[in-house]
Amino acid sequence: MTNEPSNSPKSMMSFLKEIAATAKTEDLDPKEQLQVEISEISEAGYCAGWTRDVEFYLWKIVIDGSETEFGVKTISEQDIANLRTLAKQSGGWWHWFKKENNAVFVTLDEWQEIYQQFSEKESN
Repeated sequence: MTNEPSNSPKSMMSFLKEIAATAKTEDLDPKEQLQVEISEISEAGYCAGWTRDVEFYLWKIVIDGSETEFGVKTISEQDIANLRTLAKQSGGWWHWFKKENNAVFVTLDEWQEIYQQFSEKESN
């Protein structure tokens, strides 16, 4: 198994698929499960391992709690509950840092600040 994903969304998706193939999702820790869930929803909705700003749109869905469309995928109440539970268990959320060209796990406090800045930028 590959030790580290390279810094491209495509290679990251390959890395996550490799993790999922070698271990049952429930065998992963909540932080790893959360990254796999976000990536799988992105892949199902837009055929991309990490769609641009997917973490923000999924977080909004987690907050709103309502079933919604995400590309060609319907985000179900079960998907929302899984994301919410994994965020709570892991104590954070995944964010794509453009500078690093990689998804990085941040604490929920850090994520709230990042999400707030994104929301303010989107509303302008």
